Amino acid sequence: MNTLLHDITSQHFFLLSRKKYATIKNLCAVAGLLFAHASNATVSTQQIPLPPDSNEPESICGSTIDYQDVEQYDGTLGPSIAFVNQHQGPVGQLQWDNNLSAIYNDPGNVQNVRWCSGTLISANLFLTAGHCFDVQNNDGFGWDFPIDNATGDEITPQVAAQRMHVNFNYQEDPNGNLRTATVVDVVAMHEYRLNGLDYAVLELVGSPGNQFGSTAISTNAPAVGDELSIIQHPAGIPKVIEAGNYEGLATSGGLTGYMRYSDLDTQGGSSGSGILNEFGAIVGVHTNAGCSATGGANHGVPMDVIVAASPILTDILDDALYDFGDVNLWVASYGQNAGGWRTDRHPRMMADVNGDGYEDIVGFGNAGAYVSLSTGVGFTSPSLWVGSYGYNAGGWRVEQHPRIMADVNGDGLADIVGFGNAGAYVSLSTGSNFTAPALWVGSYGYNAGGWRVGLHPREMADVNGDGRADIVGFGNAGVYVSLSTGSGFTNPSLWVGSYGYNAGGWRVDRHPRILADVDNDGRDDIVGFGNAGAYVSLSTGSGFSAPSLWIGSYGYNAGGWRVDQHPRVITDVNGDGLKDIVGFGNAGAYVSLSSGFNFSSPSLWVGSYGYNAGGWRVDRHPRILADVNGDNRDDIVGFGNAGAYVSLSTGFGFTSPQLGRNSFGYNAGGWRVDLHPRFMSDVNGDSKADIVGFGNAGASVSLSNFP
Repeated sequence: MNTLLHDITSQHFFLLSRKKYATIKNLCAVAGLLFAHASNATVSTQQIPLPPDSNEPESICGSTIDYQDVEQYDGTLGPSIAFVNQHQGPVGQLQWDNNLSAIYNDPGNVQNVRWCSGTLISANLFLTAGHCFDVQNNDGFGWDFPIDNATGDEITPQVAAQRMHVNFNYQEDPNGNLRTATVVDVVAMHEYRLNGLDYAVLELVGSPGNQFGSTAISTNAPAVGDELSIIQHPAGIPKVIEAGNYEGLATSGGLTGYMRYSDLDTQGGSSGSGILNEFGAIVGVHTNAGCSATGGANHGVPMDVIVAASPILTDILDDALYDFGDVNLWVASYGQNAGGWRTDRHPRMMADVNGDGYEDIVGFGNAGAYVSLSTGVGFTSPSLWVGSYGYNAGGWRVEQHPRIMADVNGDGLADIVGFGNAGAYVSLSTGSNFTAPALWVGSYGYNAGGWRVGLHPREMADVNGDGRADIVGFGNAGVYVSLSTGSGFTNPSLWVGSYGYNAGGWRVDRHPRILADVDNDGRDDIVGFGNAGAYVSLSTGSGFSAPSLWIGSYGYNAGGWRVDQHPRVITDVNGDGLKDIVGFGNAGAYVSLSSGFNFSSPSLWVGSYGYNAGGWRVDRHPRILADVNGDNRDDIVGFGNAGAYVSLSTGFGFTSPQLGRNSFGYNAGGWRVDLHPRFMSDVNGDSKADIVGFGNAGASVSLSNFP
C-alpha cells in the first residue's frame, strides 16, 4: 500500500460555530471527511469542515483548545509574537462561492461554506490540501458537490476549485473586531494529488502575494522535538495560531511517512494549512486529524515528498536559490587584481551620473575619477571623467579626504563632493564627464577647519527640501550645515550644539550619526545613536531642533550596542515614507518604526543576521537594506558565509532568511570586507536593487529576479 495514499472507508461530517465550538473543549473524536484505515491504531481524519447533519464532535489534542487569534496572540504557545505577525499574512481561507444556485440546477449544499486553509507561496500561487477538492458523492449525507448541468455528474476537482475563492485578512484585530476580508478568486488548479499526494496548487487572480506576502517552502525536515506552528482557519473561524512539537514521521498504519504532532490542535477547516518550522518556512501541509483527549496525533504530508512530485514547487524552490540571477562579470576593472584597486586607497561607489535611471560605477583611482556607465546589461569600459580626487591625482587619501556622490545642483545627475585639505570641492556631472574641481566652501577640510575622519563625520543630505544635497558636518561644537545654492555652499552655520566631539562627547567608534527624513516632510533629519538611545533632531529648513530621545534603545549604554558588533541603519521598511530604525543586535534584526514624532519599541522582526543569531560579524558579513522586489519597502540583504541571504519586508516583519545567491560570501567566493566592496544598486532601471560586487577580477553583477 502507498503509505501516502488514503483508503476512503466512510464519510462523517460536522460544522460548528465558534461559539458552540468553545463549549465542547473536552470532546475529542473524529473530524472532517473521514479517511480512516481499519489497520490504524488511532483514527485519523482528513479535515474538511463538518456539516450540521453530523453527530461527530471535533477533534482536539488534549482537553482544551489552545489556539489563539493571530492579532491577539500573547506569545505563550512558543513562537514569538513577532513570528506570528511576520507569517500570518499569506495564510488564507478557502470558501465556496455564493452563486452556485445560479449556475447549477442542483448546487449541492456547499454554497458559501467556509472550507479549508492554505498559504501563498508566491505572488499568485496558493498551496493547500488535495482532499479539499475530492468529489463528494452527493449521496444525501454530508457534503454534496454541485451537479454538472450537462453531464449529470458531480463537478470535477478542477471545476470545484474555480467555484471557490480565498479570504485573506479574515481575522480579528487586537480589540476583537472582525476585519474586512480581502476576497481573491481562484483562476485555476495547476496541480492536484500528483503521485497520489494530498496537496494542491491553485493560481489566484492578480498578485495577492505582493500585498499579503508569501511563505518560503523548505525540504529540510525538522528534527524531532523542533517547534512547529500552524496558522489556520479551524471550523471556518477567523485566523488563529497554534504550535507544538514535531514527533517525527509516523512509522505504522495508513499514515506511515506522514509528519506527526500530538500537541498541536487542528480542526475541520484546518486542512491545507502550511506546517511552519521555527524559521517560518513551510515544511509540510497539514492534512489529517487524529487527536483525542487521551492520545493520538495530527498529521501532514512532508514538503520534501511533495516537492519531489511537484514541478511547480520544484521550480519555486529552485527559484528561491536564484532570486538573484547568475553572477556575471560586467566590467573587468575596479578589482583587486583587475587594475590593482585597493579598499584603503581607491573608493568605489554606485551612483546615477547620467540620469538614465541606471546606477553607474564611480571609482577613485590613482589618476582620478573613473566612470563606467551601466547599459542595463553591462558596464562600459572605465573612462577618466576628471583627473583629480585620486591617490596620485591630488594626493587624496581615504583616511583624510572623504569623497561622496550627491546631486548638489538638482539636475538629477550625481556629482562629486570631495573634502580635501582646503575645504569641500565639487565636480558637477554633465552626463559625460565631471567638471574641474571647484572649491565651493573653504571649510570641512583637513587643513580648513582641522576636520578628521576619525573625529568628524561629514554627510551629504537635503536638509531644506530644495532638491539639492547640502553639507552636514559633525564638528567639535556640534552640527554645522552649508546649504547648496546650486553653484556653491553657504558658509558653515551651527544648526544644533550637540552630536559633536566636544558638544555631547560623541565618538565615531561609539555613536553612529545618520541623516534621514523621519517625519516625511522632505527634509533630512539627524538620528544619533548616543549612550542613552536614539536621539532625533528634526530639520526646520534653517536649523535642527534640540536633541530628543525618541527611543531608549540601540545605544551604547541603552542595550549595549557596539559599532563593531551591531550595525544600525535608518531606512523605510513599511513604505509609509517615514524612515525607521533597523538594528542588527545579538538576537537578530530589530525594528523601531517611526511615527513622525518617536520610534516604536524595538521589535525582533527576524531572528537572524545577529551577532549571536547566526554568528554574523561586521568584519566578515556586510548587511545592507535595499528594496529588492520593488514594493517600496526596504529588505535585508546579508552577505553571509554561504552567499547573499535575503529577508523581505512585509511591512510588519522580515521573512526568514533565504539564500538568494550562492556567491558574494565569505566562503562562497572568498569575498572579504577589506578587499571586495559590495553594493545594492539598481543597475538596470527596474526599481529593484541588484548586487554589485567588486571582486578580484572586476565588477560582477547579480540582477534581482524577485517578483
